[in-house]
Amino acid sequence: DDRWAAMLLDHLVFAEPSHAGARALLAAVYEQLGYRAESGPWRDAYLSGALELRDGVQGTAVDPTRAVGLLLNTPVARFLDSMAVRLDGPAADGKRMKFNFVFTDVGETHVLELENAVLHHREADVVTDADATVRLTRELLVRLGVGQAGLKELVMSDDLEVEGSRLKLLAFLSLLDKPDGRFPIVTP
Repeated sequence: DDRWAAMLLDHLVFAEPSHAGARALLAAVYEQLGYRAESGPWRDAYLSGALELRDGVQGTAVDPTRAVGLLLNTPVARFLDSMAVRLDGPAADGKRMKFNFVFTDVGETHVLELENAVLHHREADVVTDADATVRLTRELLVRLGVGQAGLKELVMSDDLEVEGSRLKLLAFLSLLDKPDGRFPIVTP
């Protein structure tokens, strides 16, 4: 039974990731499961797993600057949602920060609050107890998100208005991880 073999070999590969024999056997089992799968997504998952076991993590060569057009048409709230996912939780632990982001081109104001290593945002009026109020355009936020604008140069420049602590804003932005398109599918 290939599914039973896959389960046992998966445990072995996770216990000893460098065991070449277990990796080769699991790749062969995944390949057989992929060839017999009637579902396209399952076939892709099995064959991608076999490829990873044989050749290592594949990843992607996606260049975020190619997505600028898409991101410029993404609602600000969705873009801020992605910031919450990119937060480095252990580095943010114990930190409390609150910022107003006023987007001058789309007429929206969002409040971002970091507390308990979790980033929350909501569309709301400017709050008075914020560490800083940042006035910028959605385009500038996208450029920052895709790496076309560096944090230090952006925060210390005149390209945006910051009322309050620029250093706290810089500290907050440094808590965001850069996305990495390479991640393992079937290996630890």
